Amino acid sequence: MTDDDRADDTLVRLPLLPSPAEMQLLRAERAHIEEQLRSRAVTAVDVVAETAAALGRMSNALDDAVHAARAAGASWQQIARAVGISRQAATQRWAPAPEQVEQ
Repeated sequence: MTDDDRADDTLVRLPLLPSPAEMQLLRAERAHIEEQLRSRAVTAVDVVAETAAALGRMSNALDDAVHAARAAGASWQQIARAVGISRQAATQRWAPAPEQVEQ
C-alpha cells in the first residue's frame, strides 16, 4: 500500500475554494465588467484583460489552497481528484522542484 493509498482512506480537511468572500468578490467583478461592457465604457479587449486578471487571482488562490492541503496531509491523488486532473499533472504543477526541497 502506498502513502497515497493510505492518505485516501484518511479524512483530510481541504480548504474550500473559493471562499464565500472570494465568490462575492468575483460576482462583483463580473457584474462590474458586464455593466462596463453594456455601457460601452470599455472594449471587448478590456473585458478580456480584466477577466485574465481575475483568472490569475483565482489561480494564485488555488496554488495557496493546494499548498495548504499538502501541509494538512492531503495526498497528490486527493488534490488531483478535487481539481479534476491526473495525479501526475498535479505533482508536475505544484510539487516543489528537487532543488527547492529542504535537505
